Formats: sequence, C-alpha cells, structure tokens
Amino acid sequence: MKKFALIGNPIQHSLSPALFYAAYPQTSSPISPNSSVSDPSSSNTSISDTSTSSTSSSSTSSSSTSSSSTSISDTSASSTSISDTSASSTSISERSASEFAEQMSYELVQEESIEESMKRLKQGGYNGCNVTAPFKEDAMCYVTDPSTVCKALQATNLLLFKEDHTYAFNTDYLAVRRLLQENQKCDTKHHLAHPTETLSESECSQCPENWDTGNTVLVIGCGGAGKAAALAAKDEGFNTLITNRTEEKAAAFAKSIDIKAISQKEAHSFLSSLIDPQSNHSCNSNPETNSCSTKTETNSCSTKTETNSCSTKTETNSCSNRLLVIYTLPQKDELLYPLLLNLSTRLIGLIEANYKNPCLNPTSGRKWLLYQAVESFRLMTGMEPSLASMKEVITL
Repeated sequence: MKKFALIGNPIQHSLSPALFYAAYPQTSSPISPNSSVSDPSSSNTSISDTSTSSTSSSSTSSSSTSSSSTSISDTSASSTSISDTSASSTSISERSASEFAEQMSYELVQEESIEESMKRLKQGGYNGCNVTAPFKEDAMCYVTDPSTVCKALQATNLLLFKEDHTYAFNTDYLAVRRLLQENQKCDTKHHLAHPTETLSESECSQCPENWDTGNTVLVIGCGGAGKAAALAAKDEGFNTLITNRTEEKAAAFAKSIDIKAISQKEAHSFLSSLIDPQSNHSCNSNPETNSCSTKTETNSCSTKTETNSCSTKTETNSCSNRLLVIYTLPQKDELLYPLLLNLSTRLIGLIEANYKNPCLNPTSGRKWLLYQAVESFRLMTGMEPSLASMKEVITL
C-alpha cells in the first residue's frame, strides 16, 4: 500500500483526505508509471516552472546521486489539464473504490513541529505528504531534490519520498497560475469577486478586454502561500508587489525573484487611494506621499512610462481598474483587511488563500484548494483525478 498524509498544525478539519479519495478516477488506468517521480500530466500547453526568472535562485536543481531519468518539475496546470475527464465514464463500482482504498491511504499527521512530523512520516513508511502552514518553508530543510519553483521560493507544499531522496514540489504555484489565467478577462459576467454580477456600461468601457503585462498584482503575506502567489503572478506577466508585516523578509524574497516589496504603510496608502481618489493618499507628484508615481523609488504601481502611471484623471489606465489582490494571511490583518472590505469589488479583483475565515472571497479559496489538490493527486499517484467528484467535496 502507498501511504500519503497531510502535515501541518492545526489540520484536524482539513478537507485534504476527502479530496484525495474523491479524486480516484472513474477509470482506473494510470497515466504514467507510479514509480516515476514526475508530473504525468504535462502537455504542450502546460505551465512549467522553468518560466521563472533567470536569477540564480530559480535555476534548476538536481541531486548528483539522483537517477538521470527522474524528472523534477512543477508542470501540470493548463487550460486543458484541469478538467473533468471522467464525464463519459461509468460510475465507480464499490469493488474498484475498495481496491483503491486498499492500494492508497491518506491521513492527517498533526504534530507540534516539522521535526516531529517528518520523524513520524519516516517511521510510518509514508510515500509522500502535502505540507500546509506553518511548515511550508521549514520542510525545505529535509529536501534533497527541489523543483525549480521550490528552489526559487524556498517553500513547498508537496513532498515525495523515494529511496534516500526527498522530492519537493509546489502545487500552490500551479493553482494560483490557474486562477490568474481563469480571471484574466474582465467582462460583464465574470468578475473575480462577483462572477454573476453585471457591470455597468461605463465600468465596462474602463475595463480592458484582457489584463496585459502592465497590470498590477498586490500579494499580501510572505509565507509559503504568499511566495507561491507572487512568483505565479510574476510568471503570468503581472507587475507584482508583495507586502508583509516583517518588511525585511518580503524585501529579501522580492529581490530574489525580481519583484517589488512595499511596506504595509505604503500598501495602506495605495489601497486607500482606491477608496477615495481625492484623499491625501491619491496619486500626485509629491515624492513623499506618492505611492504610484513612476518618478520615485517608492513606486508601487508602475515602472513604465508616464502614460501608464496611476492617475485619477485617466480612467482607462487607473490602478483601480487594473489591481488584483492576493490575500494569503491566515488571519485578518488589522491595517489592510478593513480596506479590502470597503473596496468596491467592481474595481478590484481578489483571490484569497483561505476558504474559511477570514473569507473575503471564499470561492477563490475553494478553487485554490481544489487546483492544488488536483496537481498533488497526479504527482502522488500518476493518475488523472476525477474533478467532478472533487468539486462535490468543496461544493463548487
């Protein structure tokens, strides 16, 4: 039997086990040999972690003792790969479901520390595990063969064990890229926070048909999820900002992947200007208060020409029509959370890592959970999961 688990703390209410068992496909044919540590679902249109920046932190890593046939990559999310491939299949028989349960298991392993968690996994003979807070960064200490993405992020949410090797992957990164791809188009029926709400004609005229590389993503939080979100946004071509309570941590990470870190005070000023463009926080030429000008080093909106700068006079290029926030903190931030609640969701896109409290956008949180679970199942089992069954678990 192959044994998998989720490690983190607290995890007693996690949906991961239910998603794993629901993912068992209605047709049991594997799509790649289970002995291979690779992503079985890559295709010509798949997202590859080789699209990270050319900085030294994102160079491909490999172990000198690993087999040359072993693939270490996070390459699976694409417009075709995350789909319900079982719609035309017959339903799972009780026998096949029982056989799967005998072949695969998925458990919750909750310990106080990463050291205790890894010790328990080793003693229990597990084949791999998903990793959640607060261990996504600490787990990298046990990795011998990180994927390119994991090496750039120094964070993982999936470990696979094979002989003396520990392989690290990051399916959070893949999930966020999928979410960004899904929500790049801003139209009258699909807006990120209110997908069924119709925008007015004036709002539609302000919203570009497609979000291009000049658009801004603000990532709030610099833990494992925040790092994955920031790199995903950068690799999707967005001007990416990251803010964190510990400014030094955000600054160091931002430098490593060539994005910009801003302080929470700067983020507060920037978001405040979206609520009240005429306030003291609005864009202006004063370098001490300007949080969007291209003329100062505190630029948090555009590093391009004046025509793309944040200006309340040019509605078609206003930041309020181009900003997307990815909120990855596990709790409500006292400074920024109230602003996000007050911002008009017609003018700001919002992705949230959590699907429970705090819930600024629970739908995006459930999708994030689903998409990373889809990719994890593929890497763990070498089988194509049943998306329809997984959606039922998280009510999507």
